[in-house]
Amino acid sequence: MPRQGLTQRIVVEKAAQLIEETGYGQLTIQALAARLNVKPSSLYKHIDGMEQLTVLLSLLSLERIKTACRQQTAGFFGKDALSRTAFAYRDFALCSPQLYKAMIRVPQLEPNPQLHTSMHELWQMIFEQVLESGISEEEAVHFTRMYRSQLHGFIALEEAGYFTNSDQDREESFRWMVSHLLLILDQVRENRPHIVSERSKNGTSN
Repeated sequence: MPRQGLTQRIVVEKAAQLIEETGYGQLTIQALAARLNVKPSSLYKHIDGMEQLTVLLSLLSLERIKTACRQQTAGFFGKDALSRTAFAYRDFALCSPQLYKAMIRVPQLEPNPQLHTSMHELWQMIFEQVLESGISEEEAVHFTRMYRSQLHGFIALEEAGYFTNSDQDREESFRWMVSHLLLILDQVRENRPHIVSERSKNGTSN
């Protein structure tokens, strides 16, 4: 019997389950229709095609990772929030690696207002946590980029199979990376007066 009560949300969530089983690159309308026990043509009542489905998967990924981070950081601020965000971010990527790929590939998709807004919300959440640590907005932009790069780099290498041929526990390596990364925020605050004075001495303003 065809699936009754099908909605766009059900279609997208089933697609998310399917890519975790078969891989992000293996998703097709035909495979998704078979999983839902409907004809491929039935899916077009809920999605326009693969392009829209890809966007919706990215939106779902962003929704879930933001929810996970917010849940873990409720009541925490600054470096404490950034530490908890890092672990929530990685946990999501490890539990849903294919959906995480859908989020990472957002810049490769055609411009989409919903995606832009959702991605900005994730960036803004981290950015505000960085600002709470007491550095300037310009410094916070640089640190936020570095922070996300460090997290993604570790996750990407881990997903590729690295960090397995050592006596050192990779969980401890991740904790070490995050804790030392956050120490940079203290260094930025401590060094700012020195940096300003050196610029003044050199007569530079940029």
